[in-house]
Amino acid sequence: NIDSQKLTPKDNELISACGERYGTFGEPIPLSSNYFRVKALPNRTIHQYVVTYQPDIESRRLRAGLLLSQKELIKDIYAFDGTILFLPFKIDNTSFEIKTSQGTDVSISITYTNSVSPGSPTSVTIFNLIVRRVMKMLDMKQIKRHHFDPREA
Repeated sequence: NIDSQKLTPKDNELISACGERYGTFGEPIPLSSNYFRVKALPNRTIHQYVVTYQPDIESRRLRAGLLLSQKELIKDIYAFDGTILFLPFKIDNTSFEIKTSQGTDVSISITYTNSVSPGSPTSVTIFNLIVRRVMKMLDMKQIKRHHFDPREA
């Protein structure tokens, strides 16, 4: 049984969304899950771009670092998997050159591919990128497809 005295209004909202579950035998245990509701904004469109590098760069971390050095272009709100960039605003197709820390010149092209509506299956990809980034911010460690908190081990 959950002590409702210790819950915030937001917690109560989540519990009512999930519902409390009780088994028919055994001992009660404290249990939580990573369930959260995602509320889509019906009038918001996400714009999808493909990002190419010349010469090709294998390291996803380096690709992201080079792209993110252009903050004035992509701002702070983005999702990027190393090749596909999602932005909440539209930008013109663009190309620019940047020098790596090793002195190599890299040409980066950002090309608009399409817009993603909230009900699109591509929305799941965007949410997965965001959740993965949040898990990293929380110092969660990924093993295969799952995230774990090493402090709870």
